[in-house]
Amino acid sequence: TTNQSVTVNVNQLPVAQFTYSPSDPIAGQYVYFNGGGSYDPDGYITQWYWDWGDGTNQTNYYGGYGDLYHIYARGGRYTVTLTVTDNFNGKNSSSASLYVDIPPSATFTTARPFGKVGTPLVFDASASNDPDGRIVRYEWNFGDGGNSTEGSSVMSHVFGATGTYSVTLVVWDDHNATASFQRTISVVLPKSPFAVLAFTPSRPFVGDAVLFNASLSSDPDGTIVRQVWQLGDGAVGEGSTLTHRYAYPGTYTVHLTVVDEDGIAVTTSSDITVVSRPVAAFSVAPGPIHASEDVTFTANGSWDLTGSLVYHWDFGDGTYGEGWQTTKQYTAVGTYHVTLNVTNPFGVSATVEKDITVEAANPVTASGFPNVAIMASLVLVAAVALAGGIYAFQRPRGQKPPPGSP
Repeated sequence: TTNQSVTVNVNQLPVAQFTYSPSDPIAGQYVYFNGGGSYDPDGYITQWYWDWGDGTNQTNYYGGYGDLYHIYARGGRYTVTLTVTDNFNGKNSSSASLYVDIPPSATFTTARPFGKVGTPLVFDASASNDPDGRIVRYEWNFGDGGNSTEGSSVMSHVFGATGTYSVTLVVWDDHNATASFQRTISVVLPKSPFAVLAFTPSRPFVGDAVLFNASLSSDPDGTIVRQVWQLGDGAVGEGSTLTHRYAYPGTYTVHLTVVDEDGIAVTTSSDITVVSRPVAAFSVAPGPIHASEDVTFTANGSWDLTGSLVYHWDFGDGTYGEGWQTTKQYTAVGTYHVTLNVTNPFGVSATVEKDITVEAANPVTASGFPNVAIMASLVLVAAVALAGGIYAFQRPRGQKPPPGSP
């Protein structure tokens, strides 16, 4: 019997292990993979085979120590596998899952293209976004010497001096990826607004609706936020437009104050004259009217809120008169068109017209003359011209006339 000794060497498989950095890679970034921690207990590693999990792979041979860089073009979760081979062709693998983040984008706008000293300027970063997650942090630096401030997507800041400031926004997403955005802001002194006051009608009557309008007012570096009215009769109001009715005639000084977003107030004033409407009316006495008799025209019933009127009469026969009351005689019978025109201190007039009829004069009677003998049987009526008037008398048949009579 022959005994033979055989030595069998059993290969021990290599151990595959690796690390990578950064731990939260982003798309487009170099990721460093280190397989140098892999080893073979009874030999040495001759090959490192990397499967990146994105459809690509790479092999590193002995002497490279398994150090490689890889770039993921798109975000997402990937399983990376390292397979190592030893000098006896033994193989072993190790895998790790990593998430490749798509970085956020940062941007902001301002409420206006410039800042004003002492006035809050609103910065809005709500257009910043994260394609595969959400933004969890906003950090602002307004470039005026203050520290960066953690805040929200919308921030308000007040600059204390004129100048040019570099404002920087940094955002973080839920995978700790960051993005930044910077913009230069010019800060200037605020300008005063312009107050423009208009109203219509331009010469209203008492009780008319007057529309006051401030819409032509403007602010060269912002907006007007308030319009305050004082209407001169104790009434006040606010708004771009306002309607008011005046109860009494007169000239009123209207004040308009406009306030802009910076708190700067400017006042303008304008006078408005409110006029009254006069009423014309008159009466005629006596009635009926006879030719060659006094006729009294009275403007009773005419009135105006001012209490003052000028009266002009047209009596329809080519003659005219003035005053609240006037007297005249018509020499001929007929119908006459009488017109009264009244004018108030504002130059506003009113007119009333009326037709009157003038009748023939009454017969002359003995009423008011010296006593004479009046007999039952009258045979003659005579009139003697005397100084100062007409002397009328009657005498009975057979009686002698008074001396000097016809």
